[in-house]
Amino acid sequence: MTADHHHPAELAPIEARVAAIESVLVEKGILDTDALDAIIQHFEDNLGPMNGARVVARAWYDPAYKERLLADGTAAIAELGFQGPEGELMGIGIHGRRAGPDHARSARRCHANRTRAAL
Repeated sequence: MTADHHHPAELAPIEARVAAIESVLVEKGILDTDALDAIIQHFEDNLGPMNGARVVARAWYDPAYKERLLADGTAAIAELGFQGPEGELMGIGIHGRRAGPDHARSARRCHANRTRAAL
């Protein structure tokens, strides 16, 4: 055995269960691994609290965007390229029509909660 020989780490119990379920679904033709990889990639790259932070940051430095956001949040969010479930689930909750750092944290929490509720 050489010094650079590597054994993969043992899977955690939940990882082993997921792998077993995935294997059975693929074997039965129920699950396409390419489709699953595309879904996972979408969730990793396109969803998450950073999208809400982008909306809030844009409202901080662009007063016209902030007004559009307050008037029609869905349309304003779509301007940033969010569409489908991501844009539909992002709510606008700016207390006192003031967007600041506290609201950015609140927006991220709200987005995460809404995303979990949708799943």
